[in-house]
Amino acid sequence: VFMDGGSAEHQAVNGYTFSEGRFFDANEVNGSRPVCVLGYDAVHSLFKGDNAVGKKVKLNDITYEVIGAMEKRGTFMGFSMDNTVYVPVTRMLSDFANRPNVSILVKAPDMKNIDEMTEEIRGLMRKVRHLQPGEEDDFAINKQGSLIDTFNKVNRIISSCGLFITGLSLFVGGIGIMNIMFVSVAERTKEIGLRKALGARRRTILLQFMLEALLICLFGGIIGLLIAFAFQPIVSIYIPASISLKTVVIALLIAAATGVISGYIPARRAAEMDPVDSLRNE
Repeated sequence: VFMDGGSAEHQAVNGYTFSEGRFFDANEVNGSRPVCVLGYDAVHSLFKGDNAVGKKVKLNDITYEVIGAMEKRGTFMGFSMDNTVYVPVTRMLSDFANRPNVSILVKAPDMKNIDEMTEEIRGLMRKVRHLQPGEEDDFAINKQGSLIDTFNKVNRIISSCGLFITGLSLFVGGIGIMNIMFVSVAERTKEIGLRKALGARRRTILLQFMLEALLICLFGGIIGLLIAFAFQPIVSIYIPASISLKTVVIALLIAAATGVISGYIPARRAAEMDPVDSLRNE
């Protein structure tokens, strides 16, 4: 369980919603009251999902009264946002003064004034931290846009790596299917010659072997999707992951295309075989 200290405005800035109870108010913060708000997972861990408001919990051997329970928020980059206990910042600094990690969240009333507001905050922070003109900032100001850009950049890198691995896997798989079909054609030479001698057309032989390659790849695609569905809940713990119907359709289409492309050359070789030479083959 993680602990987070906040002011009375903490809820408004972060947009928290509650299944029961409320967030602490200014009087409770100013009075350093021993009250707390529990995240969704914390409620279920401590009280098995029962009504938690009004009950007591111990944090570092200090008793706190539960005044609110949050609704489920989910995970972000593998970290649960529901396994947190929120207490008034004044109380946290009093009870846990040996390990403070202070951050200030500010919500701008107008997105157009972000840069101006950032400079105003920087000036206030430099004044609070007694920094002289010319001294470098000993604090950091992170704007949501910058954080989103960083997240998107990381996401693009991960996606690019995933696409490269997927493309490499498809290439290797396609070569494997092609080799399997070449072996199949070689082992069925007499069968191909007999069918052509009995009147089978070149197009029929071509379609037969291409269909076989297509079915092999589709079967492999279905197995891969079943494995993906099995591991999706585990992956979702660390990063947001979902498999939509569109993803399933695209995966099967790619598998089918791989089968058609990798099976074409062996199928063409089978279709172009001379029936006389094929029947002579032992």
